[in-house]
Amino acid sequence: MFDDTFLKVIDELSVNRRPTDRFLKTMAKRYGLENAVYFSVSLPIRLERPYYATTYSPHWVSHYFAENYARIDPALHKTLGGILPIDWSTIQKDDPRVRKLFGESIEFKVGNHGLSFPIRGIVKEKAVFSVSGDLADSEWQRYSRHYMRDFQTIGYFIHSRMMEALGLDLSPQVPLLNRELECLRWSAVGKNKWEIGEILTISERTVKFHLDQARHKLNCTNVTHAVAKSIAIGLIALD
Repeated sequence: MFDDTFLKVIDELSVNRRPTDRFLKTMAKRYGLENAVYFSVSLPIRLERPYYATTYSPHWVSHYFAENYARIDPALHKTLGGILPIDWSTIQKDDPRVRKLFGESIEFKVGNHGLSFPIRGIVKEKAVFSVSGDLADSEWQRYSRHYMRDFQTIGYFIHSRMMEALGLDLSPQVPLLNRELECLRWSAVGKNKWEIGEILTISERTVKFHLDQARHKLNCTNVTHAVAKSIAIGLIALD
């Protein structure tokens, strides 16, 4: 189940035409984080520059670009090149340039731990949503596991609002069937496949089939991803 913190963040995002630094600052504060950033990497229309919103200090943003850290940033490259969220604590830092990047990021109060989420859109667009905070290692492991779904869904909400602001349609090319939407709705409130089958009076295998079909149509890697995207683009409602 999503808690009140998540619902408040989504309510705030619903009135923002486009994700802003101010919104991200409010979101980060609600979750007890240091920072959050949304960065559109590839969009189906041409912009003067890639769009981003961030709570990072202007000094860190300037330093990051001046040092050309985007060229070597493993969090950025692993996220863009993969399909799963990246926990910064799993990144190898053998390369001295990478150690320098992460060491300086802590000096600039980015946070000693972070998560980066890849966003893959229906019209082949790409974006990255990252959150970071200052927590002890053991505390971060508990925190990240608890809020992983929240941040993945918020990332897609932010991206959806960005695409809406640009006048782009995020509807899936192949419509979802009612049974697929029902299975997604029950997954969104924390029901497992067996429980959904009992509620809908269908087999657990049939539930899995419908969720797999929905995931495929939405171009998602797993059910959590599919639920996040379907909520973000309005296919299912949180209530």
